[in-house]
Amino acid sequence: MTILQIAALFGLFNSLYLISHRIVGKRIYCPTGEKCNEVLESKYSRIFKIKNDILGLVFYTLVFILGFYVSLRYIKIIIFSLSLIALIFSSILIYIQAKKLKNYCSYCIISAIINLIIFILSLKLIIS
Repeated sequence: MTILQIAALFGLFNSLYLISHRIVGKRIYCPTGEKCNEVLESKYSRIFKIKNDILGLVFYTLVFILGFYVSLRYIKIIIFSLSLIALIFSSILIYIQAKKLKNYCSYCIISAIINLIIFILSLKLIIS
């Protein structure tokens, strides 16, 4: 297992935590004392009616699976492209939390950090 796949697993667990709590209707524990639930229930918590945690689950699953094939050049390009989109999306969502919602979600910030790590690792794959 590569570092890229380990990062994807962390993202996968983060997404699964959010999804599982949403499915059972349980409020999220926010370790920083911020208002995670307000962020996760806002109108920005979905794109095209798909919840962001589901999009995260799909992204991290794809990165994890594709990580087994990083020796192939086109797989490196796919991972890089996906990670760039995820990084841009995460950055926009962090901006929305700061400027529009004026609330933060610890799990969203963790996801953004994981996306940054995955992007940096994918950039290294492309360069090497």
